[in-house]
Amino acid sequence: MIKMHNGYDVKNNNWWYGVYDKTGNKVFHEGRIKSCIKCHEIAKETDYLFSETIIDKISLDSDF
Repeated sequence: MIKMHNGYDVKNNNWWYGVYDKTGNKVFHEGRIKSCIKCHEIAKETDYLFSETIIDKISLDSDF
């Protein structure tokens, strides 16, 4: 994920997503990836970012 300029994707807090191979050199998908956005939506309270603590909290509060 890379935080983009304001206006890039206001609905999803302007995050750009990228899916690369294990070397980090070959890109498979990039941009506004719906599956990434859908997963990260459950972490809106923390600007779409996860940590172990956040995942534990989300797990307790929802059906994640």
